[in-house]
Amino acid sequence: MRPRVKILLVVFISLTATACGKSDIEKSKAFIAAGEFSQAITLLNEQILENSDNAEAHFLLGRAYLNTEQLQTAEERFTNAITLKSDYARDIGWEYKKAGESALKRDNPGKAIRLFQAAVRYRPDLNKSVARSADEKGRNLATGGKNAEALGLHRYAIANDPLLGKKMGKWYAVKAEKADSASEKAEFRQTAAQFT
Repeated sequence: MRPRVKILLVVFISLTATACGKSDIEKSKAFIAAGEFSQAITLLNEQILENSDNAEAHFLLGRAYLNTEQLQTAEERFTNAITLKSDYARDIGWEYKKAGESALKRDNPGKAIRLFQAAVRYRPDLNKSVARSADEKGRNLATGGKNAEALGLHRYAIANDPLLGKKMGKWYAVKAEKADSASEKAEFRQTAAQFT
């Protein structure tokens, strides 16, 4: 988003929220939706100072910190939210999954795996979903010649969904047959053997 448009959006959110009498929680949600995480962090920290038992404020603050890549602080806030209201575990798992997918888009598979691990810790039912995301990105990386990164993602995918192993083995075998150089063929065959 362009800086001028972003500034206008923040001013609009602030004026609208004030005019409508919205709470700081509602204002914070609007800031998070607009990608204005620092404003949300300020409001939410003030809210927590006033009422430390506000589970929603802790959850939203964790979300804002997660989006600013302050992972340790996000985890602390998420833990507080769950301590106050255990239902937030599902939402927190989903937030970590989204952050992991964002890391994959930015070609940071190591970080994506750490975020996916957190997602599955909070929501074990996300294991197959994160496995599919890791598999897909791994295939893209392998096609682009980044075999070591691809292999790491594929190993993580199989750890979460063992049924992907045979599919990956077949996929790497096909890659070996289509490879241009003898060294690529050998590397893909060796990788295929790991998954069959």
